[in-house]
Amino acid sequence: MKEEASRNEEASWEGYYRRDTKRAPKEFLARAIEKMEKRDTAIDVGAGSCVDAEQIQVSGFNKVVVFDSNPRVASIVEEKNNPALVADIRDFSDYDYPPHSFDLVYASKALHYISREKLPNVLKKMQDSVTRGGMFVAAVLGDKTRFPEGGEDKYTFLSEEELKGYFSEDEWADVRTSTKELDELKSGKMFHYHMIGITAKKK
Repeated sequence: MKEEASRNEEASWEGYYRRDTKRAPKEFLARAIEKMEKRDTAIDVGAGSCVDAEQIQVSGFNKVVVFDSNPRVASIVEEKNNPALVADIRDFSDYDYPPHSFDLVYASKALHYISREKLPNVLKKMQDSVTRGGMFVAAVLGDKTRFPEGGEDKYTFLSEEELKGYFSEDEWADVRTSTKELDELKSGKMFHYHMIGITAKKK
């Protein structure tokens, strides 16, 4: 049963990556990058298909770390044959890059995989790894998200105010959030997604 579940999960992710390669680059990421003066190093947390990682790289970054927990992503990076993309395959909660490592830390639909107990510490490490004048950009699943099987125990859903609370005025400037809700029917089941985007500049 476990082997079958593992195969189903792998097939599910493979299908997701295949579909994701066909989407357009994210506009809110592009707008955040436009505000940046220094574009040297970046990290894409939960990079998946690497569509966003490539978007970051072609925007002028010399190195983009592709940080993901799925080993398949390492193969995707290898297939890209792009020396500017560097794979780091680990659990999201193992994030341990030193302070001021990246001009851009980007995490799209990744933070909800980190447990609520671990999230404050992991998010602080991500924030600390941003250089002064650099940007933190993320998209998270909001607290209005509803899955057919529940999910509140499996994922960490955040309210807009809760997310903004992690970004103090002493350390961050120009903190902006945006929200979007949509319904998606998958395998006969309805999923309601509440997406919250946030961009912030390190002082």
